[in-house]
Amino acid sequence: MKLHDFIKTKEEELNRQYREVKFDNAADVMLMSNGVAEMFTSGATDLSKEVKEVKLSDLENTKSLPHVDNGSRVVFEVKPPRKRKFTRKEFYVLWV
Repeated sequence: MKLHDFIKTKEEELNRQYREVKFDNAADVMLMSNGVAEMFTSGATDLSKEVKEVKLSDLENTKSLPHVDNGSRVVFEVKPPRKRKFTRKEFYVLWV
């Protein structure tokens, strides 16, 4: 599945649960077991990349050095029912 398709489907899912949903960003990160490493200078992920959603607990343990980007963090701003402020909702995807 392409990243832009993933964003569209997640946005539809979140719209069922929350009052308002906005896509914020998708940044390049290094995903490892129960952790995420992001370079200070990391950029936005190309929306045409092939991705699959993962949970951090399901990933294998990899070395954090050298830093090699292997996935993306997709961030949405959501407004729960009966709340005024937006909160962040993050999802992680591995590049295929």
